[in-house]
Formats: sequence, structure tokens, C-alpha cells
Amino acid sequence: MNLDARNLEEGHALKCDVCIVGAGAAGITIARKLVGSSVDVCLLEQGGLEEPPEATDENSVENMGLPYRSLPAGEDRRFGGATNRWGGLCAPLDPIDFEERPWVPHSGWPLDRSTLDPYYAEAQEVLQLGSSRYDADYWTEAVDEYSPFLNGSSRLTNHVVQFSNAQFGRNGRPDSTKEATRLGERYQNELLEARNVTVVTHATVTEVRTPPSAATVSGIGVCGPGGTTFRAEAEHYVLAAGGIENPRLLLLSDRHAPKGLGNEQDLVGRFFMESPHVPSASIVLSSPRSLNAYRQDFSRFRAPLFQLGASAQTQREEQILNGYLRLDTRASGVRSAQSLWRRVRGQEGTQTPDVLRELKSLWDDPGGVAHGIRKGIQNEGPTVHRFGRLNVLTIAEQSPNPRSRVTLSQERDAFGRRRASLNWQLSALDRRSVIRLNELLDRELREAGRGHLRLAGWLSEADEWRPDRPAEPSRYMTFREPSRFWGVRHYMGTTRMGKTPQSGVCDADGKVHGLDNLYVAGSSVFPTTGGAPPTLTIVALTLRLADHLQE
Repeated sequence: MNLDARNLEEGHALKCDVCIVGAGAAGITIARKLVGSSVDVCLLEQGGLEEPPEATDENSVENMGLPYRSLPAGEDRRFGGATNRWGGLCAPLDPIDFEERPWVPHSGWPLDRSTLDPYYAEAQEVLQLGSSRYDADYWTEAVDEYSPFLNGSSRLTNHVVQFSNAQFGRNGRPDSTKEATRLGERYQNELLEARNVTVVTHATVTEVRTPPSAATVSGIGVCGPGGTTFRAEAEHYVLAAGGIENPRLLLLSDRHAPKGLGNEQDLVGRFFMESPHVPSASIVLSSPRSLNAYRQDFSRFRAPLFQLGASAQTQREEQILNGYLRLDTRASGVRSAQSLWRRVRGQEGTQTPDVLRELKSLWDDPGGVAHGIRKGIQNEGPTVHRFGRLNVLTIAEQSPNPRSRVTLSQERDAFGRRRASLNWQLSALDRRSVIRLNELLDRELREAGRGHLRLAGWLSEADEWRPDRPAEPSRYMTFREPSRFWGVRHYMGTTRMGKTPQSGVCDADGKVHGLDNLYVAGSSVFPTTGGAPPTLTIVALTLRLADHLQE
């Protein structure tokens, strides 16, 4: 059933067993898992089923830290949340990501990878993924024209990320260009038709209410777009509104908890983490190679994408973070030619190209330009191409950093709520790990006689960041060119799970420490990020939470 908050009367009371705030990947997953059970579910969504809310700036975030261009968008504020615009890349976290790593302060989950394995398998179906295999050997056999790069290396291993909603023909080649699974579109009718689920749209949560003891939640204050206020009352409550909105709601709920709910240890909002994407290097191969498995332009056909990463043993030996190296086989010379052509035509967009730099790229990569021109003339589809020069994009793990945090701004939104303020910070370990991971690739290339890597000058130009110096994770800094580390709306860590209130906001089940019926779900509970995209883990953790709630 669907209720529109714009049509509810002032003071209306919604009663249920489980009240979920937010209809994104986490909220939809919990509600679906409870469909057909004896549990009455109320799912509150700030936006509508199709369109974003009328006040499109409701969740605008004040940015106080490093330049950050991936703040919440209007598309996020409707049924389906961030899955309305995600790219569909999925992979599980590695076992080492759950471990307490001595060289990574504040690392360690209160559960291990084996605990999530059965839920990962179930999450595969929710996200319409193919095989649960993520090893390169399997996909090398399953997909034509694939061959792993640097196979057999002890330092670097091939990691596979899959696309949701991918389909393959009999010859193993992708034959579908469908978009990634939009959870809102796919599961909307199922939830609206479920007898035990009520979806309330255009419902903005203003406060999580408690009695004076602040040990249990007694209700949730909600407001419609026209200012009508009502409440939701349940036995259990789940905040599934995202890595910025979850801590904001806890901090806003300070009527009987001056620091905010679950914030006795001042951890709510801290440890904001991203999956920084860093254009880090270029590679010159000694001889052209077929690299379809790593091609971004091949992956648009929904084929799995191969990436290189440091093995768990290498991470321990080098004392670096996890992360992936994505090989961009679109030759740099081709990109420069395209950039200069757009400039000539007056279509360079918001970023005007550096003409001298682009001309130098053309000079350095004549073969890539010739290949791009030939491919454009032939209008070729996905087939084998050989590349001699390519770029490297590092998909980095960010270390848990208590200074990187979400707090409340003094500015208020249309509902009178204080806005969120983001202070994104990175550490010396973050930068050192990116540099060292790229240097390991360079070493592998040279030892195998396959070429060499050129590290981006801006990464290593300062002596203080020399990779041969020991990591100092306690040091935090502002980069000279911080925009080179860019986020992709992976908001993680702000209500992290921990065994004790001193180590996390919630426990391994997502229950907020100190409250007996309040839970948080989504990537805000991640203690560390790993190198993999977060959506598969979000869904796996949420399926586990749904089982706990049903019990």
C-alpha cells in the first residue's frame, strides 16, 4: 500500500512493527525480506515514487573540508535512492578488509567475511548479478576475448567487478546494454502490493523521539511537503537514509540526549570515508597487448571488469591500504584529440583543456591516435584490440579518519532542521598507499619485461610524501591539489559498527549502542571501506539485519 504524506491529516499516527527510514538499497532490501511475514512494515521515503521531492534543496550539504563534488543529488531523494543513478558495479569485500590491521588505525569489523558469505549469495540475486564467482580464471573461460594481465604475480592479483543486470549470449560475449538494476523500479510493485508493507512517500523525518531516559525510541516525527506533521510508532526502527543523512538524524534527535542519539562517545558522524578515485599514472607497454578484460569501453556492454590490486600478503608487507588499479585502455592521445576537437568546436564544457599538455599527449601517443581514428572510421563494436599505452585510475581504500566527519551546520532547511556539514579529510597513509600500489605495478611491468609506468607528477613531487618513508597514519593533511582525489557518492563509516560503544555507534547487528530498538543500515555502518564498490555489501548486511529483526 502507498500513502502520500501530502494527503495525511495533521497529527496522524502510523503504527507498525518495524519502521524503516529511507527507501534506497538498504531500506528496500529490509522491506522485501519481510514481505509476507507477520511483521507489519512502514517504509518512509522523503521523495515520491517517480519524481524527487518538491523542495529539491532539502538535503543540501555544507562542505567544510577538502573539495568534494559528489554531494547528494535530487535523484537520490525518491523511491530507490542512489540506485536510481548508480553504474551497477559490484564485488564483495576481501577477507582482509574485515581484519584488524595494525598499520591501519581504527580498522577491524566485529564480524568476518565468512559471516557474510551466505548473505552475499542472496544479495547476488537481489542485484541481478550473474555468477557468485569473482576469480579471474572463471571469467577468462566464461567470456570470449578475455585474458588476464600479469597473471601469476605474487604481489598483484586480478580482481573482478560485475555489473548488475548483465546478460550474455551463448558465445560468452555480452549481448545486452541494459542499465544497472534500479531497485526502486524493479521492486516497487512488489512492495506496494504486499499486505504487510505500507510505503509512505513525501515523508521527511524531522526527529527520532525518545522518553527522557533516551534508552528506547518511542516514535518518529514526520513532516509532509506542505508542513503537515504526523508520527510513526513501531516496536523497532531502522535508519537507512544514507551515510550523510543517518548521522544527521541521530545528531538532530537531541531533545533528551544533548549530544544526539547514540553519541555518548562522540562517534556519530566521524570516520566519513569515500572510495577516492585517483588518476594516478600512465603505462607504456613494450609491445601491444589485448586487454579487453580491463577496457572501460568494453565494459559498457555489461561485461565483467578486471582490475589489479595488491594481494593480502603484499598489503601486510608494504603496510598499505587495499585498492584497485583500473587500466583505462582508451589511449591518452585519443582523449587529447577529442578534448582539442571539442575546444575547436566550442564544446569543451566546464573544463578548458590545457592546449600544450594535450598537444604533448598527442606527440607521446601517435599510435593511440591512429588506432582511435581507425576505430572511429570502422565503427567497430566489442572485439579484440591491442594497446601499447594506457592510463591508470586508482580506486583507493580510505583509512578510517576521526577528523573526517559529518556534523550539523547552523543553516536550516525548509523544515527547520539544521543542515549537514561535511569535513572530508584524508591521511598520509591514503596518499602513500596510492603511490606504493602504482609503484608495485611498475615493478611488475619492468621485471616481466612488459613495459613501465609513469607516476603522475603531482603525486610524488613533494619529498614529504616519498613512498620509501614509513607510514605515519596519525598525520592528516590537506593536499596541494585535493581535487585529484575525487569521490563518487560512496558515503561510508559515519555510524560505524563496533563491539563496544567506545569503538562504534552500533553493534554487529546494526543496533545503536545504548538504545534497545534503534538500528542503522547501509554503508554508514562500515568500519573500513575496502577497495570494492559498497552496494553488494550494503545489501548483504541488510539481509542479515532483516533476519535478525524477523527473529
